Amino acid sequence: MKNRSATIAGFGILAFYLAGCSGSQDGAQPTVTETITVTSSPGPTITEPPPPTSSPSPSPRPTNSPSSTSSLTPRPDGPPVLGFGEPFDYSDGVTVNVTNLGTDYVDSGAESSGGQVVVLELAITNNTGEAWDPAGADGTMTYGAEGVTADEVFSYENGWSGGYFTSTLLPGRTATVNTAYAIPNVGLGDLVFEFTPESGSWERGAVFYVSQP
Repeated sequence: MKNRSATIAGFGILAFYLAGCSGSQDGAQPTVTETITVTSSPGPTITEPPPPTSSPSPSPRPTNSPSSTSSLTPRPDGPPVLGFGEPFDYSDGVTVNVTNLGTDYVDSGAESSGGQVVVLELAITNNTGEAWDPAGADGTMTYGAEGVTADEVFSYENGWSGGYFTSTLLPGRTATVNTAYAIPNVGLGDLVFEFTPESGSWERGAVFYVSQP
């Protein structure tokens, strides 16, 4: 009986010991839960270029019309075309020049332009080495995109004679005459003066003076 009691007592002590170890392990190692939040870093912003746009079609160029201030009278091909005030030398030594002296007004003779005229100075220099008669000199004034022929205005009081050059020009001399043409305001910026120092001469053909070279 003594040995049995001792055995029972031993089992009790062993059970108590195991229970104590189990409680000690639970208290020494608590469960820890860690939460980790992962945030993805933003990528680079890429802006796509806008799709190419087609170039606008160029605006049509204005056509020549009397109401268009940028229109120019069609210029002649072949003969010299100069601006007013530019001299022209022929190969035989004759030099011509036509200068626009501006506008003036008259009481009669320029009804088509309301009395307004454009005054020109015609000059001829004779460097041919011999006397020369420029009596055959001739000129015609036109204006505007339509090339309207202007009326020549004669005024002895103002020195505008239609006879042009009336005397022989000696070598080395220059002769000048003034003439006037009826020009309305709409035509002032687009003038063409065709000047021939000697009518019917192939050697001294026409020279064109223009306000819009």
